[in-house]
Amino acid sequence: MDQTASEKNIRYSLRRFLTDEIETANGKSISFDTALVDPALHEKTVAEWIVVKLGPLARGGMSEVSVELVCATRGDHEGIKLSELSDIVFATMTDDTKEDGKRRIPFYNSSLQIIGALLVQDVKDGGDMSAPDRTKFKIINCRIRWVAKA
Repeated sequence: MDQTASEKNIRYSLRRFLTDEIETANGKSISFDTALVDPALHEKTVAEWIVVKLGPLARGGMSEVSVELVCATRGDHEGIKLSELSDIVFATMTDDTKEDGKRRIPFYNSSLQIIGALLVQDVKDGGDMSAPDRTKFKIINCRIRWVAKA
């Protein structure tokens, strides 16, 4: 299989980019676990965090993957922290220095060599929601595209 069609490379590239841009640069907790709320991790210790979920993947030619970035906050009665968190995610997934506003994410192989770029085609905010434990959350959907040999 060509490296540009490897799900592992896609997952690694997204993980590296999001960890650098959201956790390291902005100090926000990010998780690549599929659980929205992990009580052992988040109960009373983390007031805001982001969960990354990979969705459907279409590989070959003009490829694409759907990525959900779930922004979540606790103790945020008016949703202000949730709005601030979703603004950070939106700014991370777009690029106001480019004429088209689209973010290019470095696409790495398993040897950490850049093999291309992942283009964030669309960024769509969902509405505010609440979980039974009063966690507020919002899902930001991103469609990411790249050229893959498959």
